[in-house]
Amino acid sequence: MPLTFGDLLLDSAGRYPNKKAIIEGSKSLTYRELLLEVTKCQHELLSKNKTIIAIFLPNSIEYVISFFSASMLGAIIMPVYWKLSSHDVNIILNKAGVELIITNTLGKEKINNNAFKYHLIHSVKNSTDTATLKLINKEKTNTSLILQTSGTTSTPKFVGHSFSSIVSNLKAHIKSLNLCNKDTVLIVLPMPFGYCNTSQFLAHIYLGSTLVIYDRKMADPRYLLKLIEKNEVSTFTAVPTLLKSFTLLREDIFQNFNLSSLKYICFGGGAVSSEIITAIKKRFNQTKLVQTYGQTEAGPRITTKFIENDYDMTNVGKPLEGVSIKIIAQNKKLKVNEVGEVYIKSKSLMNGYFRDPESTKRVLSNGLLKTGDLGYLDQNHELHIVGRVNNTIKVNGIRVSPEEIEEILKGEFNQIKEMIVKGEKHPLYGEIPVAFIVPIEFDSAETLIQKIMEFCNNHLSSYKIPRKINIVEEIQKTATGKLKRS
Repeated sequence: MPLTFGDLLLDSAGRYPNKKAIIEGSKSLTYRELLLEVTKCQHELLSKNKTIIAIFLPNSIEYVISFFSASMLGAIIMPVYWKLSSHDVNIILNKAGVELIITNTLGKEKINNNAFKYHLIHSVKNSTDTATLKLINKEKTNTSLILQTSGTTSTPKFVGHSFSSIVSNLKAHIKSLNLCNKDTVLIVLPMPFGYCNTSQFLAHIYLGSTLVIYDRKMADPRYLLKLIEKNEVSTFTAVPTLLKSFTLLREDIFQNFNLSSLKYICFGGGAVSSEIITAIKKRFNQTKLVQTYGQTEAGPRITTKFIENDYDMTNVGKPLEGVSIKIIAQNKKLKVNEVGEVYIKSKSLMNGYFRDPESTKRVLSNGLLKTGDLGYLDQNHELHIVGRVNNTIKVNGIRVSPEEIEEILKGEFNQIKEMIVKGEKHPLYGEIPVAFIVPIEFDSAETLIQKIMEFCNNHLSSYKIPRKINIVEEIQKTATGKLKRS
């Protein structure tokens, strides 16, 4: 039966028309009101209807309206991360062949490219205007959503998912945490990223529960506590930096808030120290901590680990229902506790990298996804992640390609003779990019560093900017002359 993501909203609006669907600051919509706003937005889009529609908006009610409006018109939706630089956004939109961008005035100014067609969405006014809802279904196994992996490269890849793969994953996620329509989710993560898109946004629309959208630009742990208390939030997901910010508040501050509704804090996207976990447990003493592991290509959710007494940061838990994990090295399936590359099999796997069959073949074969992660399964069939096969840097949960940074800077500055970017452990961000540069003229090295940092601050997304630049006399190479990254 052909379906769109809009069917999730239609079903919940039919079951819970007067229930709060979304809360954002002082604004809110019931499921009936949300469906009305989607219908009105659709009516405006009809004359502009295109095959691939990008959504370039911050986390907001308008983002949700745009998502379902485009989906119900049968378009392939491509959410784009709001905090990307203008340079990165233009690369992504051009590479994907986007035909229409739903954004606001600020987004259009940021893109600054008249080659694209735009639809400017305005703030919700809760008007009572009526329009006829249009529903253009498509085969549920066809690509209907394009997600960026958590980090882009100079030749970006886009993950193509179907309605079927996403719904399969959100159902497995719901079952792993025993979620229901009475739950309220607090959304802090960027909505275009795989985890938030599937496990928070769409999963809770499917359930008919309430979404509370964090409405401030910067993470404010005190304000988050207020939101949890005020809206009786039952679950939210945090990256390591957000967990760290909670630990900077004194324990007694948490006693001023009623946090009894909060069942789960999920976390992932990077290593979290035992010290932070211990501190979080003391502050949220009625809440279960859940470590999750996933990849956008896998739907994204793969495993769940409830943190009980002992915490092992490498242990990401058991696979979700319908997910199979294999550890392989040299085309051989390994035994318990043997380290190899992690492969995944499930109904939630991507259709492939959008319009990139060669890259798809490298990671997807015979129904198995090659994750690029190194790990092992223990005697309890719990997965441990111990590293990466390649040299990706993970900054605050976002994967960054060092080669991309090198390529951009070497292309911009002919004063660079050689350079390499490596990841360095960081207590707050997990890892940070650090550049090592061999300049052509050592006498002008300090000026070069200043110019590089000025360029990076103006042109690179914040998580790609090298936090340190070291001037070195040489860069080590392998026997074959390649840069030695280890």
